Amino acid sequence: MKTTIKSSKFKTDEFKIKGIAKRVEKKNQDLKKIQDLYKQYEATKSKVIHLEEKKNNILKQSLLPFMQKELKFIKMINTDSREQFNKAQRQFIKEIIGDEHKTTAFIKKHVKHI
Repeated sequence: MKTTIKSSKFKTDEFKIKGIAKRVEKKNQDLKKIQDLYKQYEATKSKVIHLEEKKNNILKQSLLPFMQKELKFIKMINTDSREQFNKAQRQFIKEIIGDEHKTTAFIKKHVKHI
């Protein structure tokens, strides 16, 4: 007959070590996820900056000069009153943009300075 010694203390220590190892492993995984998310954030930020510059270049080099020429022509035609000019201006910009709300926002943001 064999006698076996059961050591409950040994098993609980083993479980504690496994629990600590799992927590450390989980922290490492979480850290890697956070690092990956930060890399994605940096990449996205640089893309956004690039696209913002592209948008501004298109606006300043193409759209606004064209609109300035056309709005001067519209102003020459509608010399009678400011209201007629504003209506013609809004109609012209709405033809380009297509949406009433975006037209209003564009006029408030960009066309005031033309």
